[in-house]
Amino acid sequence: MRPRALIITCICLSLCAMGIGCSKHNSEDQSPNAAVNTPQDPTASVKSIRVLCAESTTAKHLDALALDYKSKTGVSVDFVTVPANDLMSHVEKDVWGKRSAEFDLVAIDRSRIGYAVTDGHVLDITDWAQSGVPWSLIPAPIKVYFCQYQAHIYGFPLSPDALALVYRKDLFSNGAEQTAYSGKFGRKLSPPTSWPELLDTARFFTRPSKGQFGAALFYKGGDDGSITSGFTPLLWSTGNDYRDDMKGTVYGFVNSPGSIDALKLYAVDLKACCPPGAENFGAEEALKAFSDGKAAMAMCWISDYAKLTDKAVNRYASDTGIITLPKGAAGLAASLRGDLLAVSVYSKKQDAAKGFVKWFANTAQQMRWAGMNELSANSQAIKATLKSTPSPALEVFGASAPYLKDFYNEPERPILLDVVQTDWHNVADGAMTPKVAMDDIAVKHTTILKHAGTLK
Repeated sequence: MRPRALIITCICLSLCAMGIGCSKHNSEDQSPNAAVNTPQDPTASVKSIRVLCAESTTAKHLDALALDYKSKTGVSVDFVTVPANDLMSHVEKDVWGKRSAEFDLVAIDRSRIGYAVTDGHVLDITDWAQSGVPWSLIPAPIKVYFCQYQAHIYGFPLSPDALALVYRKDLFSNGAEQTAYSGKFGRKLSPPTSWPELLDTARFFTRPSKGQFGAALFYKGGDDGSITSGFTPLLWSTGNDYRDDMKGTVYGFVNSPGSIDALKLYAVDLKACCPPGAENFGAEEALKAFSDGKAAMAMCWISDYAKLTDKAVNRYASDTGIITLPKGAAGLAASLRGDLLAVSVYSKKQDAAKGFVKWFANTAQQMRWAGMNELSANSQAIKATLKSTPSPALEVFGASAPYLKDFYNEPERPILLDVVQTDWHNVADGAMTPKVAMDDIAVKHTTILKHAGTLK
């Protein structure tokens, strides 16, 4: 058993009595930590490279873009796709587990970068990337959270995404609603720009007798990260966080009075303004409630906004607007998700793989990428595209990108996530108070991180 696997196993065994599982990260299925030295084909002799990625519109767009790459370089890019939900299990079992040289580039969920790096599966491209990628045009949070682990670079964002808010424009522009709102709150009815405003507006539109509610937010527990993605922007925007990196402490920080108040606002007060059953809402359920007319506002991943512009999916398609998440006292914060393109250490064509990454990352290609209704990591490409083609989704992503943040990306992420997903969902479900939940998280996260050697 390798050192990393041993650490994870020890953590799981010592925490089982605390109810923390670690089934999401099966270290035994992964390859040894030592990097593999694979012979390199000279770039000039490479005729093709292979990419493993999720089956999606994004993959189809990348395939179309790669046709131009072949015409310019003579190198064809062959894409192998698997269902999105199966991508990481396929990567872990058939590529990393077998040390397979079948794929030169792999699209991996950026949340898995911690153990992808520590177990030695993806290539460190830090030195090469200084000249290979236009970092000055990429917002720092995207570079940090999508591309880096412990200050080293391991890939380039393929499908960066951010959490936003959608709303019913017809309700917000209704004369009677505007009059009633201004009479109650002394201000104009408009899409909320702060979390307290969101609460006021959600309460205003909550009319259970009419089957109408103010908001559809993320509260689902389990391993998909729903309530964590939904709540943490509020936590961050109020100046709170998971741990104090300066002091190296968790207890007294994640369970500070400010953090507890933030959880109450999200999981108790705002939850009361959501449709029945919202404790089990993730992205799909929130969008359905919104599309069915049950909620005046909803959380929405920006890449999902296109679904809401389809009248066959959303009866209010022509009246659906999108804005950034509300701000808190410390400013704007938004959760992120998405995949990055990483060079496999098992590839025999690493130079050619890096050549494609460099081509894809340049501003000209990123402008074409944004023109395909994809979310680009390149701020210049976003601005140029918006000048020629209005896109509410791309505009909101561009406004959110400098303020993206994320949960832990350490190899221990799955068990850290399991703790918050369970406790925060319990608050939304009425089984825990915010204080009890935050105190429990502080204790368990401290234990996990001390076992991993992250905290002293």
